[in-house]
Amino acid sequence: MWAPVKILTQHIADIRKISSLRDLISEKMEADSVVGKPKVVFAFTGPKVDPYNFFEEVRNAVGFSVPIVGGSTKGLMCNTFVSNSDYSASLMFLETNLIEVFVSCERNIHREEEKAGKRLGKRFQYNDLSLEGLFIFFYQLLREYPGVKDYYLPHSGSYLLQGINAAVSSKLTIWGAGLSKDHNFRPGFQFCGFHVSQDHAMGIILGGPLKFYQKIIPGFTPLDGIERKVTRIRGPVIYELDGKPIIETINQILGEEEWQNESPVQLLTIGVNQNGKDRQDENLYICRSLVGLTPDEKGIILSDTDIKEGDFIQFLVRDPETTLESIMFQIPSLLRDIKSIGERPVLALYITSFPHSREYWDIFFEEAREVQKAINNEVPLIGFCCPVQIAEVSGRPLVSSGLGLFSLITEKNGSL
Repeated sequence: MWAPVKILTQHIADIRKISSLRDLISEKMEADSVVGKPKVVFAFTGPKVDPYNFFEEVRNAVGFSVPIVGGSTKGLMCNTFVSNSDYSASLMFLETNLIEVFVSCERNIHREEEKAGKRLGKRFQYNDLSLEGLFIFFYQLLREYPGVKDYYLPHSGSYLLQGINAAVSSKLTIWGAGLSKDHNFRPGFQFCGFHVSQDHAMGIILGGPLKFYQKIIPGFTPLDGIERKVTRIRGPVIYELDGKPIIETINQILGEEEWQNESPVQLLTIGVNQNGKDRQDENLYICRSLVGLTPDEKGIILSDTDIKEGDFIQFLVRDPETTLESIMFQIPSLLRDIKSIGERPVLALYITSFPHSREYWDIFFEEAREVQKAINNEVPLIGFCCPVQIAEVSGRPLVSSGLGLFSLITEKNGSL
């Protein structure tokens, strides 16, 4: 007899004030009548939390056979909690007989990302993937810029995703994030199931009688509707648009050069339209953050490597009002639709792009509170900031930046 999905969350505003994380988790699980071990633990910590000590404390509380997945990031939220503290932490424990959980990871992803994605996907082919479910995909976004201190290049989430798509069941919905430890786009640590590391991609399959819904929450809108042709690009570094240096083009658009000192650039991002018939629909864009200038100040580093010469892009501008309006409309509407067909929501996930500067954190707090209001404590919620989101755009999973992504997992009718 299947037991229903049970979700337990634990959120810590300042881990320095906790004498024993192990005891805190154990007491929480006992108070919430958690029987036995969770199937999986999702864990996210602020950038200054010691990842090794945190991981060991969690593992000692839940048992060495329970996979712990997630990593370091800045900006965490749940139903009643939101924080951008460097010392905050969020945990989610999933206990159920309803869902099968498989976890695996692939290291050294900087060596040919598409092949690394295929290797990761093939690790799951030994399991029963005939069940529908969710494939959660986390990867470390950044690696060191060769020979230059404090500069970073992105791993290609798009190529990793291509490899995964080629290897895993088409019945799986793919959802995930490229992780960095803060809004300055720096590499962090990852919880990879049974160890702590960096430079990894990891997959978590939740397989069973589940349904998965998502809503894209736009964070940017088109600047001027002008399409510009990429005429020089190398990997993630773009040099020219329409035969002109991209840095000169942005100088003209913004009317100043101060943006060149920003990492990432605050106001602008680049969008590639996914539907040629509707150039003004922000939901149809995949976005690439402008991570910053190259060390020689001749190009701009993008958050992925999939844009090629000959592609057309548009500049998009940050639009907090559109984000908030979308949250207030789309999330309640989705919850009503779920209730109307008799499905039970078991978990809500919300990932959103990093605020692009200290001044923008107020926008994150407002965004998080609107999500909390829309959820209204009807379903457990966990959320975090990340520079890159993996969502379905125009019916296929794609890597994008600058989005909010609200996702809902439900039990199918008759699954209990």
